[in-house]
Amino acid sequence: MSEFNAALPSVIKWSVGQNKYDEDGSYPKMLSLFIPKESIAAFAGHLAAMALDPDKIRSGKIWDYTANAEVEVEGVYINAKGKTGQFGEFGNINPVSIIDTPTHQPAPSTAPVAATEGSSLPF
Repeated sequence: MSEFNAALPSVIKWSVGQNKYDEDGSYPKMLSLFIPKESIAAFAGHLAAMALDPDKIRSGKIWDYTANAEVEVEGVYINAKGKTGQFGEFGNINPVSIIDTPTHQPAPSTAPVAATEGSSLPF
């Protein structure tokens, strides 16, 4: 078995619980995703790579609010394992990487660059 090459530097946490914003009982459950800041770009890149890979594209049904009907479209599935705990269902998402890049690298810094005395910026 080959080594697992994760697509994300840190896992995405998902949970399903009671929808505290459901006023009429139509949608009593709510799915929540927590995506660590360091994994946002990697997750977006993973989705983009999946969209370009014909082997990853599947048919699925979604609700079209304009037509007020279910329609079939092409897309990708993100699957995750989970379990039930004290506060509902939960688990982690970290798919196998489909692009050939290492995933466990430090995230790019978002801190502003400070110029020190005597230094010059390249712009």
